[in-house]
Amino acid sequence: MPVDTEGKSRKLATMSFLLLISALGLCLILIMHSEISKSWDELAKGLGNEIGKAFVIAGLLGLIIDKALKQDLIRNAVAAAIGYLLPESLKAELVWMYDQKFMVNQTFVIRLDHMVAEKRVIFHGHYTRIIQNNSGEKAQPRISGGADEWFNPPAESQIIKCGITRKGKFTPIVPVKGIVGIGYQCAEKIELEPGDSLQVDMAYTMSVPEHGMEILTHNYPINEPLVTLDVPDTLRARVAFSHRAIVHEGPVLESGQISRRLAGVLLPYADIRIYWHSAKDIEAREKAASPQA
Repeated sequence: MPVDTEGKSRKLATMSFLLLISALGLCLILIMHSEISKSWDELAKGLGNEIGKAFVIAGLLGLIIDKALKQDLIRNAVAAAIGYLLPESLKAELVWMYDQKFMVNQTFVIRLDHMVAEKRVIFHGHYTRIIQNNSGEKAQPRISGGADEWFNPPAESQIIKCGITRKGKFTPIVPVKGIVGIGYQCAEKIELEPGDSLQVDMAYTMSVPEHGMEILTHNYPINEPLVTLDVPDTLRARVAFSHRAIVHEGPVLESGQISRRLAGVLLPYADIRIYWHSAKDIEAREKAASPQA
C-alpha cells in the first residue's frame, strides 16, 4: 500500500502547531503567577493570564476536534465519491462495508474419516481466526459460532476445543447445546485498541452421511482464507468459496491432501463450502456418463 508522506507531514505540522499554542498558553499562565509578574500592572497581568488560559483551551480543543473532524470528512468523502453513481439500494451496502472495523485471517483444517460399511463420515474441523481491529478507534468484536446437528447416529456433533487467545493467554469458552446444533458465544466484553488483535479457535466433530456438505461463515471480512483437507481414497471432496472470482483450476473432486486459498477477501456472511462424496458412487456415475466405445 502506498504511503501518503505529504498527508503525514500535514498531520504532524497541525499537531505541532496546536501543541505549540497550548505550550505558549501554559507559559503565559506560569509567568503571570511567577514572582516577576508581581511588579506588573494588574491589568496586564489579568489580561495575560486570561490569554494564556485561552491558548491552552484552544490548543487542547483543536487537537480533539481536528482528529474527529478529519475522520468524518474522510468518511463522507469516500462514501460520496464511491457511491455517487450507485443505485440507492446499493448505497446502504457501501456504507455497511465502509463501517467494517475488523479484518480476519483464517485457516480451516479438515479431516474426513470414512466408515465405509456404515456409509457415514466423521467430519473433524478446526478453524483458527485472528481478528484484528483495523479502525482508528476502540472496538468490540462479536465472538460466536457453532456446529450443526445432522442427527446421524451414532454420535451427536461435539465441540472439542473452543476459546480465545489474547496477549498469550488462552481463555476457554463453554459451548452450549441447542436443538439443532451446538454453539458458543463469548460473554466477556472485549475491547480491542486500533491495530490490536485476538485469536479464536474452535475444533469440532460431526457424524454425517457419506455424501454431504459443510458450510462455514463469519460476520467479518476474511483476507485470503486458507482451507486444507485430508480426504481418504474412499471419498472425493472439493472446496468452494462464495466469491465473485474463480477460485481455482483443476479437478473438481479429489482425494488425498487438498489445499485451497482464496486470492482475495471473503465478504462478511459469504461462505466456504466443503463437499464430499463416496468415491465408489462418483466412479459409477462417471462410468455411466462416459460415452460407450
